[in-house]
Amino acid sequence: MDSPDIIRRIGWHIPLWVNPLYHRAFQAGPVFYPMLLINCIKVSRLWRQIMTPILWEMFDDQAMAHYKIPPHIVQAQSHHFRFLHVTCNESIPHPLKSQHLRRLVIANCEQLETFIDLIRRNSNSLTTVEWHVPDSANTPLKKELIQYSLETLTKLESLNLSRWHHCSVGQITRIAVNNPGLKELRLSETKNLEQSPGRHPSINITHLELNGQWEDNPGFIQLVKYCPKLESIMFWADASCPARALSKNLRENCPNLKSIESLNGDMAFCIGGAPTVKAVLQIVRASRGLARFDFPMNDLTVDICDALLELHADTLETIQLYLDGSDHNSLMGINRILSSCPNLTSLAVNNDQDEWSPEDAGVLTAEPWNCPKLKTWEVTGFSLFDEDYDEEDEYSDEEDEIDGEELDEKTMHGLESRAARRARIKANNAREEETFKAFLDKLRSHGWTVKDGYPTHPANDWKFLNVVIESVMDRVFTMPEMNAILLGRDFFFVKSAGAS
Repeated sequence: MDSPDIIRRIGWHIPLWVNPLYHRAFQAGPVFYPMLLINCIKVSRLWRQIMTPILWEMFDDQAMAHYKIPPHIVQAQSHHFRFLHVTCNESIPHPLKSQHLRRLVIANCEQLETFIDLIRRNSNSLTTVEWHVPDSANTPLKKELIQYSLETLTKLESLNLSRWHHCSVGQITRIAVNNPGLKELRLSETKNLEQSPGRHPSINITHLELNGQWEDNPGFIQLVKYCPKLESIMFWADASCPARALSKNLRENCPNLKSIESLNGDMAFCIGGAPTVKAVLQIVRASRGLARFDFPMNDLTVDICDALLELHADTLETIQLYLDGSDHNSLMGINRILSSCPNLTSLAVNNDQDEWSPEDAGVLTAEPWNCPKLKTWEVTGFSLFDEDYDEEDEYSDEEDEIDGEELDEKTMHGLESRAARRARIKANNAREEETFKAFLDKLRSHGWTVKDGYPTHPANDWKFLNVVIESVMDRVFTMPEMNAILLGRDFFFVKSAGAS
């Protein structure tokens, strides 16, 4: 075969990165496995000429460390690099010959001059840069060098700066102005992002991630003002969030905002506390027509639910709420959302407290649902505790023995009562098992089953939630788009493979 186009197409279809299970490696991500492509390179000079660039297109020093590639070979082949991920100082020779990099990830590397030079030589090709700045680089001189190198870029589409401390909004906007195609900006573990005096030009950011404490970064609020094309924003949503100022800047400057997400989820309840009802309302009112809302709060109050539905009912597609309260009105709010959001595809409400009474769960189906596009539905937070529970019920069914004592009439009566109680509970559990098995048969008849890894006989919990589960599933069976339901912690039902 001597057709370059066909050989190149073959090369692109040979996997260089394989599943860890396939490679028998104990790694979280894909494993570098070049042997198949290397064998192809050995076929002929033409095959080597065409496939060698494919072999070296992506270089990840950590993933490839197992092969102990000599630095001089890395340097010689570096002109083929298009995607470079560096985590180890010793693994990267200087200088690299790359001039057509598209993606660069630098993680805590101390070789500052090497990467500044690399960025400058690839300033017209890099579209993605992710830089985890080491502490040693947070000096005025080194920060100025990093800033200068980033300002030489012109084709950036995505920029992630981690631990980029003591910078200003003006510095960020200068980088963005030089890169009109920059759409994604992530500031991770940032400290002391300061406001800059005067006005600054607008930038074209559509996705903004502010991963840092609000009190440490007064520039976060100002940065939002210069993002008129912003479509999604992610930030720490806790009690320290300046919700009023953030809402004002988003409402006045970001008319295209469609997504608000928290970066901390349920962590808000243990770090800083959840936003107040007033703060949540201000964030909900930061825009009109949200497609995604992901936020922590103590309870889904009537006021919060009213605001969500008034401003976003017709556009909401994904809702993820993290609750930390016990108000059963939150369940009524869930039903209102399901009844009022026709474009909803995913709803998840996770209550950390597990204090909702199962008796209140019936309100989840109190009103007809109007969400024909819904695919996944998740509600957790029920208290599944039997008021009649007694530790004595957990004793063995074997006959009680009290060695060395003569059992009097009162003791015998107590033992008989306990035995009768255990027998009654055992009989009740058996009945619950039978009703749950019957429910599983009903699930299968509608093309549904229990998700792998979840109990198939949780009789103790079934007796609390069986009524609402059957009511919910009867409704779900009529919704062709639905494919997953989690109710409580243990009841996770999924549509069977091949079911329509």
